[in-house]
Amino acid sequence: MNKIAPSLVLSLAVALPATSHAMRCGTHLVQKGDLKYEVSSKCGQPEYRESTGYIDEERRGKRIKVLSLEEWVYKISSSYYRLEFKGNELVKVESRGRI
Repeated sequence: MNKIAPSLVLSLAVALPATSHAMRCGTHLVQKGDLKYEVSSKCGQPEYRESTGYIDEERRGKRIKVLSLEEWVYKISSSYYRLEFKGNELVKVESRGRI
C-alpha cells in the first residue's frame, strides 16, 4: 500500500489542472490582466476558442453592465493552457500539464 500511494498522488498531481498566473509564448509573457488583443498578438490564434456565457458585472441604477465569458486553449510545447476571459480581460491561466 505504501508503494502505491506516492505514485497515485503523483499521477493525480500531473492529471489535475494547475492554476498559474502567467504563460510564456516564445519570448513573450501572458498574464492575468492582459487584454485579448495582447494575448493574440503575443501567442497567435488559440487551438480552441469558445464563448462560455455572460455575467452581470455592475449595476448603475437601471443599467446593468454585462460581460461575455470566453475560454481559449493553447498548446505550448507539449502542454495545454486554458485561458479564461471576462469581457476583454484575462482573469485565469490554467496549465493542463504535458500530453
